[in-house]
Amino acid sequence: MPKGKNTCQKTDAVLQCKSAVLQPAEEKLETKGMIKLKKMKTRTVVMSAVIGAIYVVLTVVLAPISYGAVQFRVSEALCVLPFLYPPCIPGLVIGCVISNLIGSTVIDAVFGSIATLLAALWTAKLKNKWLTPIPMTVLNGVIVGIVITQMMAPENFLVTFIPIAASVAAGEIAVGYVLGIPLLALFSKIQDKFNIR
Repeated sequence: MPKGKNTCQKTDAVLQCKSAVLQPAEEKLETKGMIKLKKMKTRTVVMSAVIGAIYVVLTVVLAPISYGAVQFRVSEALCVLPFLYPPCIPGLVIGCVISNLIGSTVIDAVFGSIATLLAALWTAKLKNKWLTPIPMTVLNGVIVGIVITQMMAPENFLVTFIPIAASVAAGEIAVGYVLGIPLLALFSKIQDKFNIR
């Protein structure tokens, strides 16, 4: 038998042997990785759902101050959380939709949730926690301000919009700094304790 062919057969045997040894180990690692990924996905879905449920409960229980031109929606404090935990964004948006369907109108549910989504995405991009109430203040002031003005005084839109938008924005910024910033500190501790990322 030629020497080259013999060497080739030996090399194939060694490769097959290595493959037989490594393949089960790789499969085991892959299985562990998949299980860990599934656990992470499950945890993310659960966390997002919990945040959405808290948003709904806070909004509905505190309904007298959660809706209208003059509002102090305590649940909006949760809108700073995408700064630390962007996976909570779907929960916030769904929570806003449900809350507005329960206590307001379909139009408010649509545009209010758009404002929440845009604010949450903007918040997730921020680098400074002290700026986290700004997106919800600006976007809710403008978008929700337009919706409320259109519902309450469409004939005097330009005159009415500014005070209504300012009122909504004032409530948002108050909630954001009074409740939202302390909530970020608390949520950061929860993340560290339960390894939520």
